Amino acid sequence: MLYRKDLVEEAGYNPTEENWATEPMTWKRWSNIAAEAQDVSGVDYGFTTQWDIYVGTACCTFNEVLSSWGGAYFGGRENLFGPVGERPVTVNSDPVVNSLNMMRKFVHDESFDGEFSDYGGGFTPTNILGWIEDSSLAPFIDGNAVFHRNWPYAINQAASEFGDDLGTMPLPYGVPESEAQFPGTGGSTSALGGWHITVNPNSQKLDAVTQVIQASMREEFQLFLLEIEGWLPPRASLFNSETAAELEPAGDYMDTLRVAGENTMARPVTSVWNNQSSKIAEQANRAVGQEVASSEAMATLQSSLEETERSN
Repeated sequence: MLYRKDLVEEAGYNPTEENWATEPMTWKRWSNIAAEAQDVSGVDYGFTTQWDIYVGTACCTFNEVLSSWGGAYFGGRENLFGPVGERPVTVNSDPVVNSLNMMRKFVHDESFDGEFSDYGGGFTPTNILGWIEDSSLAPFIDGNAVFHRNWPYAINQAASEFGDDLGTMPLPYGVPESEAQFPGTGGSTSALGGWHITVNPNSQKLDAVTQVIQASMREEFQLFLLEIEGWLPPRASLFNSETAAELEPAGDYMDTLRVAGENTMARPVTSVWNNQSSKIAEQANRAVGQEVASSEAMATLQSSLEETERSN
């Protein structure tokens, strides 16, 4: 989570003294801060994020929110990668529905019979229903938002715009891990990204391919990507290295990035994930867009995911 230090300080908060960089707060507290800071500063939005009908909602933003509430797509972390057809589908459950209702509170200021009456609301634009990473980042970079959720690469661009007025924090949470309904969920949760390099056995340039892979495994190269692209290194030890701390601007935010890296949730990639991710994104979008009740959207999604599990 990126945020404007100057705007929250103007609203009376002290992120440094309260250790926002490393100590996750609840969505309830965060939402009240976002709403108040937007009101005091007069910027257009308290929060910008991504909620379009695309894979990013399924793998990341919805996954983060529902997991932080103790919810899960398939009964918990242990079932992320299968076995397909044998794992439970658990989207039609209270924590998942609660996570969607919370997002509706942020966007539409719904109270749900008082359940979210003590949360801040109405500070997130309906634009998120059509936003992906870059389109949601633009208002923040333009100075029109207090908080913004994105991948770490956004830090480089935002830091060049705001300098010391840029802050970062772990994503907030709905319930602590001790109160989560499903194993391995609850608490601050960040979507796990990252990719792999493999070799095409039919390549006529295996020596060159080998050199590229060997180079990518070097600490120097991984720190170079952190500095230039904002890509987090796969080696946990590099987060605490002096070299990482000296990089500009990433070095100033390594404490937050380390906490985020320690609390990740992978997307449930299996042979049916491409099919499932589009269904997940569609129903999450419909729910937050108030097309249907969150419970109805998740009941529909439950049936769809169960069907794809059976058909594999």
